[in-house]
Formats: sequence, structure tokens, C-alpha cells
Amino acid sequence: MSTLQQLQALIDVVARLRNPEGGCPWDLEQTQDSLVPYIIEEAYETVDAIRSGDQGRSPPNSGTYSCKWCSNPRSPRTSKRLT
Repeated sequence: MSTLQQLQALIDVVARLRNPEGGCPWDLEQTQDSLVPYIIEEAYETVDAIRSGDQGRSPPNSGTYSCKWCSNPRSPRTSKRLT
């Protein structure tokens, strides 16, 4: 699966989670402000992995960080500015 296909798969999952009809209640309650602590935590974990010097290891939560960005209620994807 190409990187673009993987990104599209992530976007599709987030769309299902944030769907007002049958989506995840927790995801639907999130606001831009409520996601800040989670985004900061994932960013720190990603930086720690990068700074560890182990080049053979990818940041453990880089996918989670991407998911948090994609699920941000004001991200371009969510606000329909990017399709």
C-alpha cells in the first residue's frame, strides 16, 4: 500500500469515527481545544523517539499523531477545505 493510500485509509477511518450518524461518541465530542493535550503528548513521544538516536526505529506514535491531526475539528479535511 502506497503512502497516499495509507493516508487515505486514515482519513476514511477518521471520517467514520466523526460521522454524526453512528460515529464514536468520544470522537464526536472532541473540539480543537480538547485535543490539545493529546496532540502535545504524541508530539513529545515522537520527538523522544527521534532524539533517541535509533535510526532503525520509527517514532512509535507518529501514526497516532497523524490521526489526532486528521480528527481535529478545524483541520482542513474536517472543515471541507481540503478534499
